[in-house]
Amino acid sequence: MSKVTFETELNDEALGALKSYLAKRNEQLDMRLSEQLEKLYAATVPAAVREYLGEKNGTPVRRSAARPRRAAPAAGHAVGNQPAE
Repeated sequence: MSKVTFETELNDEALGALKSYLAKRNEQLDMRLSEQLEKLYAATVPAAVREYLGEKNGTPVRRSAARPRRAAPAAGHAVGNQPAE
């Protein structure tokens, strides 16, 4: 799998402040950007596509934990099941 480099813009003063505050937290800008891109990829690209690309490129796909499902409303508490007065 080859990596791609892309370019973006940010005000030089804002970039300097960002790097400074990341350094105080012992973090690096490139690492944080990579983490955010991974999160964006996982949130945007369907799991089946990520899995296919992972298999194609020999990269294991991290599966996120299943989202908890909402419990069904208890009987008699659903809208429209109110007794007539």
